[in-house]
Amino acid sequence: MTQDKHTPPQPWTIREIKLMERHYRTLGPEELQRRYLPDRTLRGLYAMGAKLGLVRKHRKTLWSEGEIELLLRHYGELSLNDLQQRYFPHRTRNSIMGAAGRFGARSQVIDWSDEEFRILQQVYPDGGAEAVRRYLPSRTANQIVYKASLYCIYRRLWRWTEEEIRQLTAHQHLQPGELAELFPQRTKKAVRTKLRELRQKRGQGAA
Repeated sequence: MTQDKHTPPQPWTIREIKLMERHYRTLGPEELQRRYLPDRTLRGLYAMGAKLGLVRKHRKTLWSEGEIELLLRHYGELSLNDLQQRYFPHRTRNSIMGAAGRFGARSQVIDWSDEEFRILQQVYPDGGAEAVRRYLPSRTANQIVYKASLYCIYRRLWRWTEEEIRQLTAHQHLQPGELAELFPQRTKKAVRTKLRELRQKRGQGAA
């Protein structure tokens, strides 16, 4: 049973400590957790490993098979910060990027076609990841955001034109999804926010 984040961690049993001493160095924390200690968090395993002297300070630790599998599975789908926080809290970001290059995970990040990259450049600055996904449904939002940040493609804040506002006002009776389809360069959230803003102004004017 997984510990609730608000409850104090349970004391380590002699059996758990013996499992740590026997398998920590050979299996690595991820595989050790999966096979023998599913009720312990990775952070807890790393902390106990350091306490028992199973991880030496200032020594480069090899990547376990479990870590490599996680890296290959999630690199490019998550941002570097999310990847570190969720799966590799004991690794630096430079270490993660270096391992990605060594183990071939980087290809998952840069394996975009010229057409996909062109769409990213044209659509992302104004529409964000949600707008890009309308053209590239096979790409996840995290992949799009990561790719954009990798090549310094940033969101651009831009004002609604008078024509867009007229369109929005004239079709405000539509369902949110249908309304958003009229503005392919805008996110659904942006459309909802602007409509709410217009309705609030209209209410203030009538007061």
